[in-house]
Amino acid sequence: MTNERPLTEQFTQVIEALARDGEGALPLLRELYHEQVHFEDPLQSVVGIEPFIEANRRLLRRARSLSIKFGTVSEQDGNLFAVWTMTLEPKVGPATVFEGVTHAVVREGLIVYQRDYWDLLSSAAEALPGVGLIYRRLVGLFA
Repeated sequence: MTNERPLTEQFTQVIEALARDGEGALPLLRELYHEQVHFEDPLQSVVGIEPFIEANRRLLRRARSLSIKFGTVSEQDGNLFAVWTMTLEPKVGPATVFEGVTHAVVREGLIVYQRDYWDLLSSAAEALPGVGLIYRRLVGLFA
């Protein structure tokens, strides 16, 4: 990659562009990710840039609106870490807030592996009126 901007900046700008600009920003993923990128999150695991782009396309097509805010983003020794909050308003259903962390492995300036960590159950529970309170109380019983 010939881009001289820090990878942390490139990463946040590309992900923010996806949220802001939708499918028109999908080509930017090719500048940041390796052809054989391996991506995982609580819902899926894909290998290759085309399946990764398609996974992002599906997310964008399901969204009425999408926003992401980054907290700490750092890179060290070939590892990128990002703390983020994503708000997804699907075309059908309530808006959902996901708080998560990304770990990415970087080789020769490109992301070769990315794992997004977020809690699917609590995010879904919080999106449904009354269910979030019940979920928090149940979890509190085990804490």
